[in-house]
Amino acid sequence: MLLDINDLSLEIKRLTGNQVDPFKEWVISDYIPDIEAQLVAIADDLRADLGVLTAVNDSGGSQEALTYQMAIDNILVLAEEPDEIPVRMNRFSEGSGSAAQLLGNLLPLLQNQPLALDKIYIHSADTPPEPVEVFFFTSLLEGIKRFFHSFRPDPYQSIGAAEDELEVWVNRPRQYVDLMQLITDQTFTQETGVNVKFSIMPDESKLVLANAAGIQPDVAFGVSTNVPYELAIRNALIDLRAFDDFDETINIYSPGALLSYVINDSVYAIPETQDFWVTFYRRDIMESLGIPIPQTWDEVIEILPELQRYGMNYNTPLSSPTSGKNYLLTAPYLFNYDAALYSENGLATGLQSDEAIEAVKFMAESFTVYGMPLTTASFYDSFRYGRLPIGISNFADGYLKLTTAAPELNGLWEISLYPATVLEDGRELRYATGSAQAGIMFANTDKQDEGWEFMKWWMSTETQVDFQEQLILNYGLEYLWNSANLEAFAASPIPDEHKEVILEQWEWLQEPIKLPGSYMQERELSNAWNAIVFEGVNPRVAIDSSVIIINREITRKMEEFGYIQDGVVVQEFKIPTIQTVEGWMENGN
Repeated sequence: MLLDINDLSLEIKRLTGNQVDPFKEWVISDYIPDIEAQLVAIADDLRADLGVLTAVNDSGGSQEALTYQMAIDNILVLAEEPDEIPVRMNRFSEGSGSAAQLLGNLLPLLQNQPLALDKIYIHSADTPPEPVEVFFFTSLLEGIKRFFHSFRPDPYQSIGAAEDELEVWVNRPRQYVDLMQLITDQTFTQETGVNVKFSIMPDESKLVLANAAGIQPDVAFGVSTNVPYELAIRNALIDLRAFDDFDETINIYSPGALLSYVINDSVYAIPETQDFWVTFYRRDIMESLGIPIPQTWDEVIEILPELQRYGMNYNTPLSSPTSGKNYLLTAPYLFNYDAALYSENGLATGLQSDEAIEAVKFMAESFTVYGMPLTTASFYDSFRYGRLPIGISNFADGYLKLTTAAPELNGLWEISLYPATVLEDGRELRYATGSAQAGIMFANTDKQDEGWEFMKWWMSTETQVDFQEQLILNYGLEYLWNSANLEAFAASPIPDEHKEVILEQWEWLQEPIKLPGSYMQERELSNAWNAIVFEGVNPRVAIDSSVIIINREITRKMEEFGYIQDGVVVQEFKIPTIQTVEGWMENGN
């Protein structure tokens, strides 16, 4: 029935251009003569479905039955006046109270009915079990025990570990930490004899304070990708390249994933989870409209008029609702125009180059000239209701939500590669970022070897596959684990065609490098985009103003960290590249 509702909704949108105008009258029955019969048929099928549900478990007053009835009522109301459907799509297929949304929310509830067991009896077929009676005082004693056990301290909230324990802080919810402790005790501790104590880290900003107070852990995981550099530049982390087997360990990663953790020839973190930016598209809508799936930005621009003709559009990461556009959203444009973020010696910005200006100009013209949506409050909602049937999104807001929370779209959407930028020399570049979480080891630890062995074991393919399988078995597909280990991700329980696209896109993964003062370039790039789009400032004028501010801040921070003294360069700063990391990987083979 959800598929029938989607098909009819799309047919109506093609007629109306997806424009909701309360002052425009439609005679939809002239274009879809059997629309009333279609609606009544959908309602009848749902009513029969409801009858089956009620007969199975006498659930006439349950929440599921009431949801069924609300969806049926919506459809019957529309069947009485089908010509009013264009202005009542919020009752049919769009919005939280629509029939499609009600049924979409109901479907996973019906598929995942809970089962509670008080006892399990094992007995022969001829001898039924005798009921077990619990004496009053036994029940009272157990209740008292439960009461006093409730005052026991939470083992994951306590700080500090025993002398023989490796202390690991994890910036994740309890479900993850419980499973990490279980797997570690059963495998790592049994194999190495190293005891590991996990603690939940609810606020990773406390890492700086903990390091200053001398109560930092030995190892931390689930750390946001911007944190390791800030700690490493202040000598708070261990250079992981100091371990002899580091180069051979990192072959499980995409080379570009390590760039933001590199300072000169040192690496201060390893990726734990990894995001991806790919093109999501509604196959049913795009095929119905006869619109091809674009593979380059030029092709995106070509399909925009046809999409906009039907009141639809193309989503880009820059359409995020936040005013600040960070590197995750802006850096890919620079990479794909072959623009360098910084000068070769790292002492100045690279935004003044012609390639960078062309990239910023296209970033702005996507909205000012080609009419892409300036703000998308939720790509998931807009994609689900067909307002944005195609666009770029990531793992959390796109893939995970569509997989687990939009059952009515199962089989109706697909993913494709991030659009490529075609350069004048014919090259097609489709670089995208993929920052997520990382693992680090603190410099003050007295268990460097144990910490490194644990980090290697945790990110090994065998451990990551085991962890992601147990997460899904225990908690469902909502806990899909996007491991940065490419081999482990290849074993994840998602469709093979999706894995192929994601793994191919990860071949183009490139993180923006960090250097002292790079935060100012990230900020000024966002400011320049806002000035061009919202204030009409000329792109070159906006960039020139930003270059002055960025260079001033980079120089100041380079002096602070000892690379410049009295205006003279006294220490070389090396700019890492993907080729740098690939060279390390080749050395480790």
